[in-house]
Amino acid sequence: MEAGSLEALSGGNLLYTASFEDGTFFEGTFMKLVPIEEEAVLEEAKAHLEKEYRSKDSEEQPELTVLEAVDISFYRLIDGEEREVQPKKREESRDSSAKDAGDERSSGREEGFTACAP
Repeated sequence: MEAGSLEALSGGNLLYTASFEDGTFFEGTFMKLVPIEEEAVLEEAKAHLEKEYRSKDSEEQPELTVLEAVDISFYRLIDGEEREVQPKKREESRDSSAKDAGDERSSGREEGFTACAP
């Protein structure tokens, strides 16, 4: 799939946009959102954002409010069945050229993919 973006509207009426580089997804991929309501997950996300903010500006104390949290998943029809897919992972080889590692599950942040809600 060519570089572009996918969008989905949450139950809280926030529009989430996932921008991606060329070749990150196969043609026909779409995005779904599932609300996350576990308080522990929300507090962990808030603590992570506060820590990230302080690492950039240690002088100010951030005031964060969690509007909502969602699990962003990607799907496409495979053999007539809706299946979850992952962004293609790009790995740096020794000569610094990116190579495709396929459509597989992995942990951590995927290169070439950014999701945000304005």
